[in-house]
Amino acid sequence: MATNPISLEKNPKLESSEDYLFLRRKGIEYIEQMGSNWWTDYNSHDPGITILEALCYAITELGFRTGWNIKDILAEPPESPVQ
Repeated sequence: MATNPISLEKNPKLESSEDYLFLRRKGIEYIEQMGSNWWTDYNSHDPGITILEALCYAITELGFRTGWNIKDILAEPPESPVQ
């Protein structure tokens, strides 16, 4: 009996709200435009960039979950088998 193998795309096409690196890059671009006179450190150790990264993560999580079917979100978890 032949079955189709399960595989993951290496470079899947993501929506903007699901693409962490895109959101981080755009966030840093906005910071550079608005505050480059005062803010010159855009590395991960900077507290402002850390906050930006946390925000990007939260947005990607919300973007991913909004793509779910409402039945999947509201469904009860399957009962575990009795051992």
